[in-house]
Amino acid sequence: MDLKNTKITNILKVVIVVGSVLAAIWAIEDRYFTTAAAKEMRQQTVQTIDQLQQKINYNADVRLYDQLIQRKFLYKRLIVQNPDDQDLREEYQQILDAIKRVKERLERHR
Repeated sequence: MDLKNTKITNILKVVIVVGSVLAAIWAIEDRYFTTAAAKEMRQQTVQTIDQLQQKINYNADVRLYDQLIQRKFLYKRLIVQNPDDQDLREEYQQILDAIKRVKERLERHR
């Protein structure tokens, strides 16, 4: 549930940034605005939004990585308490696989 709220917050941030950029564009009078300048500003806006989305994705991956590490240690303790439980071992392996995938995504972000 926490990850869902975070995603909603991040989406709202993107909407606010886009709205602010659009408001700034509309604030400039048309007579001072050439087509080349408009294309350049649009390209910069798109680039800014892409950078913001990458940062949001990176932050979400960091939080997910932290949650997976916590689950990993929890399952380690559960396996020590119940060494014969094969389901725990399978879920633990799935967590390890998920950690590996998220870690690879984090490395690509850097």
